[in-house]
Amino acid sequence: MDEVIKQWKSYPQKEVMKMVADSITVLGDISCMVLRTHLWAEGFMDGILYQVSKYSEDDTFAKKRKKLFESGLIGDTCSEELKILNDIRNLVAHNLYPHKEIEDAVKKFPRFEQFHLPEKKDFLGLDLSKMSSFGLISFMLMHELMTIFWDPKVKN
Repeated sequence: MDEVIKQWKSYPQKEVMKMVADSITVLGDISCMVLRTHLWAEGFMDGILYQVSKYSEDDTFAKKRKKLFESGLIGDTCSEELKILNDIRNLVAHNLYPHKEIEDAVKKFPRFEQFHLPEKKDFLGLDLSKMSSFGLISFMLMHELMTIFWDPKVKN
């Protein structure tokens, strides 16, 4: 794992952020965006926890979030958004057509109004502008986790 951490830290942050953003939005489908965001978030959470010697292969996403919060590495907003991301991921993983539930869950993000796209885009009765807000919030959440990952105080 040390080599993986060193390799990721050797890349320019801006290039990694672009790669993450491109990866999340490659197919444009909300379910794919949710799953890819969750995977990236968990990967960065693992990397951060590994660097501060709090990593365990057996920890769930929720446990990792809790460890980051209790360690003071993430604040209230980031912690809450990671919890909501995990809830939305579970909607996608356990429902065939969760789009309405995702739309409702996205509204729970603390920064939803800050990153809410104002123009309503309706498709089959769903407000896609709210779901697209998920992409903006995901971007900000990934940026926050990446900043922590690359913080020189977080050692590998």
